[in-house]
Amino acid sequence: MVAAFCIKTHKDEDFSERLRKLFEGISEAISTHSPDALAVEEPFYARNAKAALAIGQARGVAILAAALQETPVASYSVLEIKQAVVGYGAATKRQVQDMICRLLDLSGKGPGEHEADALGAAICHLHASEWLKRVRSSQEGSGRAGVKR
Repeated sequence: MVAAFCIKTHKDEDFSERLRKLFEGISEAISTHSPDALAVEEPFYARNAKAALAIGQARGVAILAAALQETPVASYSVLEIKQAVVGYGAATKRQVQDMICRLLDLSGKGPGEHEADALGAAICHLHASEWLKRVRSSQEGSGRAGVKR
């Protein structure tokens, strides 16, 4: 892990201002750290339509920030992230946080809930990327095709 942080906004701020802060924070992080990719969690369709819409808008801002800096974006479901981190798709948030601390050798308090969500998506992407490399390597070695580069 190079860095982990949470972009904080206040619920009383105008929503467009909150989205602007999110965009600027993600853009700055991408500029500073030059990641190979941005991994995001796929939207969870909650019962609250207003909350789901706000989450979708925030996710769109994050994807736009990456796209404007030509950073590829990968998207994973909550189930995929939990399986990649804990090995169990129905893991609790606490189990995910504990496993992230173990995987990244973090001592002390460990990541907060939002940081753990982001780190979980990153770990999931690393696992997926490594799996793809192995598949491609085995197909090239056997002369088989099927996975496009």
